[in-house]
Amino acid sequence: MNHLNKSYILKHKASILYHLPYKVRTFVLDEIDYEIEDGDCRHKTEMLKQLFEEEGFKVRKIYTVFDWKDLPIPPKIIKILKSGTKSVHHLLEVSLNGKWIKVDLTWNRELKEKDFPVTNYWNGKEDTKMVTKGKISFYKTKNEAKKEKDINNNFKELHAFANALNNWIFP
Repeated sequence: MNHLNKSYILKHKASILYHLPYKVRTFVLDEIDYEIEDGDCRHKTEMLKQLFEEEGFKVRKIYTVFDWKDLPIPPKIIKILKSGTKSVHHLLEVSLNGKWIKVDLTWNRELKEKDFPVTNYWNGKEDTKMVTKGKISFYKTKNEAKKEKDINNNFKELHAFANALNNWIFP
């Protein structure tokens, strides 16, 4: 398979996720398939991983720490996160011609209207837009990412934040 065909396959597989609505919800690995109706970064990364692996691509999950404050979320929702606004985020790297390319399709295209950093079109050859335009660091494992300071691990706050975020995205 030549470079052009590989990029085309990557673009085509990724396009499946462009309109999959973002919604924070429980992650159950066995539920990730073509029938999934919505999901957050964990769901979308796993789905993309499966799609790319079906085509024989080498892929690996990676993680980043980002700050929810770097996104265009209303302050009243951000204020729910009293224990900190940093969070661990899941994304994917795919190997193309010996180079690892970062692929993050967390935000569906419709969120561009709310000024999220949405990848409208991906050429299949270089990194997509990342979860925020703010400062982020990449890690090979989730445990490495969790060691970064100021990450919110208060599940009660995170659950309330997720509910408020979902309701704001889908009024």
